[in-house]
Amino acid sequence: MIPRLALLSLLALAACGKPAEPRPTAPVAAATEATLPADAVAAQPAYTVSETGLGPINADTAYDRAALAKLFPEARVEPGIDDWEGQEYGVLDVRGDDGLDLRITQNKGRAQKAWARGGPVVGPRGERIGDAWSKGGFKAADCAAGGENETGKIFCRRAGQPRVAYVYETGDLWEKGVSDNEVPSDGFLKANGVMTGLIWNRD
Repeated sequence: MIPRLALLSLLALAACGKPAEPRPTAPVAAATEATLPADAVAAQPAYTVSETGLGPINADTAYDRAALAKLFPEARVEPGIDDWEGQEYGVLDVRGDDGLDLRITQNKGRAQKAWARGGPVVGPRGERIGDAWSKGGFKAADCAAGGENETGKIFCRRAGQPRVAYVYETGDLWEKGVSDNEVPSDGFLKANGVMTGLIWNRD
């Protein structure tokens, strides 16, 4: 006969059973922007354009390649040339692997205008480059058509934000019967307008 204590020990072992073996796990792919939810992508850090500047650029920022390189340590700052009515002038371009594309002009040794043409840049209300016209909430009356080498671009501003401009384009299309120096109608812009840039201007 098995002693009572030994019998209880055997029953307890039988109840516990064999330890569970760990299940193999499949490798998990790294998340990319394509696999992230839209709200997560929108929440990613970005440079904000406001009345006081564009990201780290403000009215006191020196127009200097080394100074800008400190403000954008993960980007490349390169000298470039732009022109207006045939007159060439120097610019500094800031470009990053995240798509950041800024063009900086100067006045009296300080940054005068910062024009964002791409990358993680948002407007005061979270507006983003690539947004459709209808998302911006503008009317044609809020905007002006660009001239000379900015022909085809439409510059819009909100009341109370004179230093921030929103740049829209309509691709290769332009409204029939509307001249280059006029803003197309709301209906045409709703169908074709896309934000292609955000600008901060010091003055």
